[in-house]
Amino acid sequence: MKLEFSPLINSADQKVVIASHSFNRWLKEAKKAYTLQRIRIDSVDMVVRNGRPFPLFIKARCLAIAPTGESYDHTVLIRGLAVAILVVLICENRKYLLLVEQSRLPIASPSFLEIPAGMLDESDDSAAVAIKELSEETGLAVEKSQLKLLHPALAISCGILDEKVALYAVEISVNVAELEKFKNRKQSYDEENENIITRVIPYEKAAEVFLDSKGIAALYFYEKLRSGE
Repeated sequence: MKLEFSPLINSADQKVVIASHSFNRWLKEAKKAYTLQRIRIDSVDMVVRNGRPFPLFIKARCLAIAPTGESYDHTVLIRGLAVAILVVLICENRKYLLLVEQSRLPIASPSFLEIPAGMLDESDDSAAVAIKELSEETGLAVEKSQLKLLHPALAISCGILDEKVALYAVEISVNVAELEKFKNRKQSYDEENENIITRVIPYEKAAEVFLDSKGIAALYFYEKLRSGE
């Protein structure tokens, strides 16, 4: 297999890409399914995480041979794995969803409502990352034993993006005062460039407000889990 880099990518960034967890995770999986002939890294979006350069997005052009013998010359956007959590709050025998509202410029939405989520980055422990994201985005503290796995690896945009999302659900019983505390809470993270407001909606209203696929999918698998299917 031939690995090439665009001349616009400096040698330091090339080394970061080659050593990155997300690139090597994707490469390992791709080699299991295809015969890779050439990978050309066209661009890399670098950020700083924990004081070190980190490749947020890696755009590659790949030439690969499938087991059937067919040749594919595709662009691949390597982002890594992610996690998303459907948070069900139970108050006085009624269910609510704890959601996060934030700006999503790619879809031109200054106030997009979705379930808490985040990237695994250099981790392979989706449950641990789920706990971390819940704490950071909502202030909710949970343990691994409370998480219910809904789907281990849901592909979001498989035509170009390698990202797969592990979906979890968590049910938390709260009183009225606790429920109120979750409403309209502001959370900000400079390193992640996130400004989040938590929202609480009645469970039955979820299908009316969800636009992203991970939220709809989480609802579907949660209902299947509840029905015992």
